[in-house]
Amino acid sequence: MDQKNQTKLNLLKLKEELTNLKWSENHKYDDFNHISSAKALELLEDSEYFYKDTKTLDLWDTHYEVIDEFAFHSKGIEKVILPKRIVVIAKYSFANNMIKELDLTNYKNLEVIEDYSFFYNRITNFQNAPNILLFTKKALHKNPVTEQFKN
Repeated sequence: MDQKNQTKLNLLKLKEELTNLKWSENHKYDDFNHISSAKALELLEDSEYFYKDTKTLDLWDTHYEVIDEFAFHSKGIEKVILPKRIVVIAKYSFANNMIKELDLTNYKNLEVIEDYSFFYNRITNFQNAPNILLFTKKALHKNPVTEQFKN
């Protein structure tokens, strides 16, 4: 087996492992910088990160790598700019907001977007991250964009 096929096989095995293992149970992410629900409230109160006039959350220059479950659930966010070092977006972390666009093409470290992460928003335009390992259309459940996944 040549190197390219071996690499593909290794990636498929890793993807299968991640699919069968909830990220929060995977200790690989324990030492990462997390945004908890409490930290999310602090960030939303800080005008450096949340622009109330446009309802934009800009975390690009922060050091966070994991957004915990329910962190930004139901916060009235219309636009989100994730941390540039983001690796994991957990379940329901941005659920029930008003996000219309989600372009993840600049997030090279993003590996996991759990199901229902962006549940019930208004996303009509979605571009996935280039190195994503775990993502299903359930991450965008109850968004107009899910129509593009139907066959």
